[in-house]
Parts: sequence; structure tokens; C-alpha cells
Amino acid sequence: MDLIFGVSGHLKLDSLAKDEIETCHIRFCRFALGVSKKAPNIGILGETGRYPLAIESVINTVKYWHRLQKVHESSLIHKAYKEMKHANSENSWYGAVESLLTKSNITCDIAIKHLIKSIKAELQGQFLTFWKNKLFDDRNKPNGNKLRSYRSYKNTFQQEEYLTLRSKVQRGDFSRLRLSAHKLQIEIGRYGKKGERKDPQDRLCLHCVNNECEDEFHFVMKCTLYEDLRTNLFTYVRSKFPVFNDYNEDTQFIWLMSNLDPDVINVFTNYVHTCFTKRRNDTT
Repeated sequence: MDLIFGVSGHLKLDSLAKDEIETCHIRFCRFALGVSKKAPNIGILGETGRYPLAIESVINTVKYWHRLQKVHESSLIHKAYKEMKHANSENSWYGAVESLLTKSNITCDIAIKHLIKSIKAELQGQFLTFWKNKLFDDRNKPNGNKLRSYRSYKNTFQQEEYLTLRSKVQRGDFSRLRLSAHKLQIEIGRYGKKGERKDPQDRLCLHCVNNECEDEFHFVMKCTLYEDLRTNLFTYVRSKFPVFNDYNEDTQFIWLMSNLDPDVINVFTNYVHTCFTKRRNDTT
């Protein structure tokens, strides 16, 4: 418990990335999404809607703490529990649980269901604040952090609907596009050797003559390499949602990237996958 909580009773969220269990959790999520190590952990958790496992660990600890109070007095485990309680040491397991409840302003005399609900809400609230702050943290990043595009269409912390698609390749390519874990020039230019890294405006698309930065917006909305595919996509979308035609390009991009309609998701993710395939095969 001391490894994941600070003296204020708050989760030490910045240190969770170093926790072995949480590292395994993130690796599993990366595998499910089909993205590389370059996809930020904050984005990984945001796409899957998964909270750190430390929160579930705390919940289970409190449930066990409650159970120990109900164990028969003659049992060895109850005697051990009473000894810890009598010692009243903050370094003990009992002391850690009491400290958590006290520092979170949660009283121990409420019903266990309400107690668990209160603790879970408190810890998830702490994480959501941390998640949002990280998403918009551009300190020392004059051009915006890696998730500068992601935060324009990621509004809520929940599992994204496209992850229910049966097609693994569609899910994977769309995950990589959303999390900027792709090989578009906007990311290729980020990882050059020192002195060779390009400013975002100089990471130009090599697959068309628009002389524009090849970022997620350009890839979806502008690149002429996919013009025929885009025409088909937009024709379908407008037939189903005529209002799409009234949006400007920025709004259309966000609308497509965040749409929850199953048919639009399927058609759009197929478009993204086909564009990536065409890009890999383009020799110009």
C-alpha cells in the first residue's frame, strides 16, 4: 500500500509506470490494441477505459479488512489482526488501511457496500484528474505533446467502440492512427538523431504534392494519394448523415475519429486500413 500512496492519501500515479504489475497490465493493453511502445500509457488506458490495477488492489484490500473483522475470535488470523490493530503502527497492514480511510475522509462505520463505492469513486476521481492533466501537459513541448491530436477527439475516459470490431487489422491500424503510434512523417520526424529532427511543419508528406505536414489530419482528410477512397467514404457518410456536408474539414475529421455509429466505425476504420496499405505500397 505504501508503494502506491503518498502521505496525503492520494495515489502516487506518476510512480505506477514503474510498478511491475502495472507494467504487465499496460503490455497486455498494448497487445490488445496492436500498438508499439511509442504509444503513450495515458492514451493506452484512455482507449481501453481501464483504470490502474492499483485501484482494484486497494478495493480488494479494504474488502479483506472488512472480512477480518467478522472472522471468529478463536481463529489465528483474527488474533493476528487484533495484534496489528492493538499495535496501531502506520507501518503495519492494518495501519495502512486505516491511514487510507482517514486521509480519504472516509468513515469506517458506514456499510461496506457504501464504503467500497466511496473509496472507488475517490481513487478513480484522482486518476481521471491525473489523466486529463497528462493529456494536456505541454510543458517543455512547444509543438504540443504526442497526444495533441488525440485530445481533440477523445472526450471521455471509456473503452472505444471500435475495439469491438472483429477485424484485427482494422482495429490495429485505427488504434495506431488515434494514438500517433504510426509511421506518418509527423512521428518519423520526431525520432531522428539529435540535430536531424524536423520541426512539425517540415515533416512533409512524401505521397502527394500538397507540400503539407503528413499528420493525422492530412492523412485522413487531405492527401491526394487516397482521394478516390476518400470520395467513396464521404459519399457513404453523407448518404447516412447529410449534416456531415455542413461541417468544415476540422469538424469532419473530429466527427469521423470519434463517431459511435457501428456502420460508420466499420466503414471508416476500413478506409484507414486501406489507406495505410496503399501508403506502404506507394513507391512514388
